[in-house]
Amino acid sequence: MTTLKKLIDQIKTELSDEFSERLRKMLMNQDKEWLVEQIISLTLSRDNQLVCGIQPPTTQKLALALEDKERKHRARLERISKIELDEDKLAQIIKRYKRLDREQLEAEGYLNNPPQKGTALITNTERSSKGNELLLEAKDVFYALLFGDEDTNVRFDRVERELLTLIVPEHKFHVIDFMVAVTQIGGEGTWTDPNNVSNDDREKNIILQTEYGEVKSELISEGLLATVKMINNLEINEQVLYFRMIDVEQSSLIA
Repeated sequence: MTTLKKLIDQIKTELSDEFSERLRKMLMNQDKEWLVEQIISLTLSRDNQLVCGIQPPTTQKLALALEDKERKHRARLERISKIELDEDKLAQIIKRYKRLDREQLEAEGYLNNPPQKGTALITNTERSSKGNELLLEAKDVFYALLFGDEDTNVRFDRVERELLTLIVPEHKFHVIDFMVAVTQIGGEGTWTDPNNVSNDDREKNIILQTEYGEVKSELISEGLLATVKMINNLEINEQVLYFRMIDVEQSSLIA
């Protein structure tokens, strides 16, 4: 006979995976020192379950995930340093990326029978080796444009501050979870696809906002747009991504 307790247990089981994944994404963007303290506190706690009764990810899994993220971050910084990005090199990258739209990426073998745009993520197996290399490069350049400095051989004369806003479906957010110093806000979509392929209405989204330094020619903003288009065409696979850059009159960061 079904009881209330059984129904509650069933719901907990069904939500466990989703809860763990969302918690993992949130923890990945927390300060390392704070996270270590929380792990220690959780390990020493007598009650190893959350208030809601759902078993949290083990401390070992969290530690391994954090270690893996740090390893990938170090590797990204090393790759960026080798690019030696400046305005001349960025202009070349933008020119190359503009030529490679979705149709051209498929025609030149960067993509192998990818899902229809506006549906599922494009996976590694749906990209060729050169497609995976191009995606990695686009993410590296995107990161460098936002956060690169002399320590990573990124040389721009950044003369003004701009604010980037990017909206990504929540279930695809992990594609760009390598971003740092980012404000994340939950939101629901309102766009309806006239072809009924990828309606965004009431879809759970993540709104990402971060400030970056722009050069006088505004080439960095152009580069950000080109790299996001490339990342979308090679992995995120949305028909429409909200992407906006505006001048920052007064920084919201106070030291």
